[in-house]
Amino acid sequence: MTTNDSKYKKSQNNLKSKDSLRVKSMKKLQHCVYVLCSLKDNNLYIGYTTNLHERLTSHISGNSQATKFRRPFILLFCEYFLSKNDAVRREKYFKTTVGKRMLKILLKDSLKEIDENYKNKVKKLREIDKIMNLSKKTSKI
Repeated sequence: MTTNDSKYKKSQNNLKSKDSLRVKSMKKLQHCVYVLCSLKDNNLYIGYTTNLHERLTSHISGNSQATKFRRPFILLFCEYFLSKNDAVRREKYFKTTVGKRMLKILLKDSLKEIDENYKNKVKKLREIDKIMNLSKKTSKI
């Protein structure tokens, strides 16, 4: 290894450590707009949160009134923003007719995959729901 090679490696290591410090000091993107697809009714749900994991848990467990009866869901899409205002504006846009149309174009292949892969699962879920409802009715008699 020549002297020039070792100087080059040292300068590269210095750049990497400086870049690492810059990345660590960057503000995390905490405002999230997300899109769920209901496997029950095949409709989209669009929301905003600062904690995606917690919000998804709420949707999945049925603790969200807006989605309680539309479970189960698949997370199709999410975008993170530095600014809350930008995220809320994006959520509002996605909820418009034009925004929904754009999402369906953007997520065309994902929606197609859901249709293909989950149709059978949805049928099974509906059958289970019917069985559960029948057993509730017969237990009341």
